[in-house]
Amino acid sequence: MKICQHFSKKIGGAESNFAIGLSRLGYQTGWISKVGNDEFGKAILSFLKGEGVDVSHVHTDESAPTGIYFKEFRNSANVRVQYYRSGSAASKMAPSDIDENYIAKAKYLHITGITPALSTSCYQAIKEAIRIAKSKELQVVFDPNLREKLWPSKEKAQQVMLEIAAEADIILPGLSEATYLFGEKGPDQLAKCFLDLGAETVILKAGKEGTYYYTSEQSGFVESFSVEQVVDPVGAGDGFAAGFISGS
Repeated sequence: MKICQHFSKKIGGAESNFAIGLSRLGYQTGWISKVGNDEFGKAILSFLKGEGVDVSHVHTDESAPTGIYFKEFRNSANVRVQYYRSGSAASKMAPSDIDENYIAKAKYLHITGITPALSTSCYQAIKEAIRIAKSKELQVVFDPNLREKLWPSKEKAQQVMLEIAAEADIILPGLSEATYLFGEKGPDQLAKCFLDLGAETVILKAGKEGTYYYTSEQSGFVESFSVEQVVDPVGAGDGFAAGFISGS
């Protein structure tokens, strides 16, 4: 048995990665979440502030720790992640943590399938954020960002993510995530499933091959840039989403 004796601390998370990416591209971004009153929570807030992300609506929970996860990087094709987020401060998020006036200032509301997987109250918070966004005519951007280990069952994951997809204007799934939700279908059929739910734009990511894009009026395929050596695939989708929204 091989035992890991050393690890390094990094700050990460799908939504915060997205906010950082857009901030680096020159846009104003904000992150809504909860952290614990501990060194991990303080480090996250300090780091995001340094990246230009507004954290004025990140609450500090005195009774719960900041969530953590460990990423075991074996090689570019084999990265394993272990989550320790049950009972974390972020999992305590609730609708009361969502500020209507704050969201109303934005142009986009970006959400992923990770937050609603953390707890029922998190899912309710996401629903409240979506309700506000729709009432203020914001574009709702949904990246499924499937993390099966966070869900109690496949059926629950499908139910919640399809409910959110039905409220989204822009959807950014990978082909494997779309297949997870709708079954074995071709890209055109998978995109139609999302469009039929009400999405205006569907982006289907096919990894190193490229990306399919669909609206009710047009569709196409864009090849990926060739990369000789992949250093770390984790977070690539978050960077893609930031780039796409920047160009929208």
